Amino acid sequence: MKLMRRFRLVTTGRLDQAQLEELRAVIGLTPSGAANDAVGSELGHRIRNHPRYPSIGASTITLLRTGADEWSITIDALPFFDIATSIGLVEVGCRAAGLTVIDRHLSADATVSDAPPSAASLERARKILEESSTRLWGDTLTFGTPPPEAPRARITSEDDLTLDYAAATESLSTPHAGRPVSKPLFVADHIPVAKPMPRPSGWQALSDNAIADLAEKLRTLVWSWRMDNLLRLVTVFGWQEPTIHSTDRVQFASGLGPDTVDIIGFDGDAVRIEVTVSTQAADTPDGRDKTVAAYGRMADVLTRSLGGSTARLDDRVPEIRWAGPQTTLRLIDFHHTVRLQLVTNDWLSALDEDD
Repeated sequence: MKLMRRFRLVTTGRLDQAQLEELRAVIGLTPSGAANDAVGSELGHRIRNHPRYPSIGASTITLLRTGADEWSITIDALPFFDIATSIGLVEVGCRAAGLTVIDRHLSADATVSDAPPSAASLERARKILEESSTRLWGDTLTFGTPPPEAPRARITSEDDLTLDYAAATESLSTPHAGRPVSKPLFVADHIPVAKPMPRPSGWQALSDNAIADLAEKLRTLVWSWRMDNLLRLVTVFGWQEPTIHSTDRVQFASGLGPDTVDIIGFDGDAVRIEVTVSTQAADTPDGRDKTVAAYGRMADVLTRSLGGSTARLDDRVPEIRWAGPQTTLRLIDFHHTVRLQLVTNDWLSALDEDD
């Protein structure tokens, strides 16, 4: 599951360096660049992690200079991840910095309600913004009134909170004279969040050195075996592009392409790490020969590097095991692909009993 462009706010006004630094501090952006940087420059960003998986970025806020006196803030997020509060924070922060909103753009996948917000929803929105402003700026906040032609973005969050941010901020605001609207010079709509890892062309398998290194890292891995602590795995192995299927299944991209690492858990406890070490072979005799050869070669390499195996199973699915005190390393020939697993011994015992 990839981050996608969910929202873009375009503002106009002059920002000196002190104002820029205050705006970045207000929204919580990590600074980059200066107020006089060229059009198209990134001036700050903020990453919000997934509440269930702290090592996974669920949304990013990016500040860009998109014109001589034009500034855009984009929000990229996982589908269905609630960005309502982030949108409110961004818009109120820009108004506090003296910028004038000239455009709001919600992606086609965003949930938009055309119905007027209820009084209760509007009051909840007002409280969110008031609490944010009190915490971030104290009693010195001033807000600009939205220009009459600016569209009002009504966003429905996952907890059924409908927010009309233009109305909510207007009710909190102290009006001041708006600045003239400048003509946009550049709009960065297609700045990628991350460069996708390409899928290898043709059949491939890990080299001798690569499989030996991966096996050693897995066998010596020190980890909490919790699904909410995936940062350790990312740090050790460098896997990328997390795809969240559920609270107990997350995939990553490895050197052999997207979704080639499976992390499986049960009630929050991880039980299996599975890494694809050869790409999918064709369903032909030649394809099967390639998989058999890769499995045999890797078995020889791991036997030399790890020592003798503790079990070898050849009944239905060929498999070699190297058991440890708490976990077991498994090299498995899945007919069309070879995979290396590290599993907990309790999970493996239950699996063997079922067989």
